[in-house]
Amino acid sequence: PRTSTSSPRSPAQDEGAPPIAPEVAAALAKFRMLFAAIRSHNRAIVEHCGLGALSLRALAIVRDRPDLGVSGLAKALMIRQPSASKIVDELVSRGMLSRRAHPTDGRATVLRLRKAGAEVLAKAPGPHAGLLQDALGRMDPQRLRRLDGALSELIDGLNIEDPLAASMEPLTDA
Repeated sequence: PRTSTSSPRSPAQDEGAPPIAPEVAAALAKFRMLFAAIRSHNRAIVEHCGLGALSLRALAIVRDRPDLGVSGLAKALMIRQPSASKIVDELVSRGMLSRRAHPTDGRATVLRLRKAGAEVLAKAPGPHAGLLQDALGRMDPQRLRRLDGALSELIDGLNIEDPLAASMEPLTDA
């Protein structure tokens, strides 16, 4: 029988599951906070702009680097080129980006922000670079290196089949 001084047990513990170590529970809670903050920020972007966070980042990158090609945009977004092409196609169809032939390479195209894209960026909640990228960019470099090492150790423990491919998957929908 439980007394008023006993600590509360989770339903999983009541069903005989092993207890979660406090350090694991604290780390899991922090991951949940990160994911919740990213989801909340992305929902705010969709509500304000009608675009996903990745599409908004694409607009900001093209604004800052006019005449960038789709491959360059893919690298800047850290996604695969076909994914970047889909985002560009959507933004072009919505009149937010223009795509024209590269002046010296007839096989390539260059991108430019159009007025509609600039208007979306003006009303969009920041940071346009993405919430997580912005926070990481403001961290002390030494702490960021330690975080990177700890995350690498965690990822190694997940036995991800193709880590490079996984690293190119966007955190959010376009």
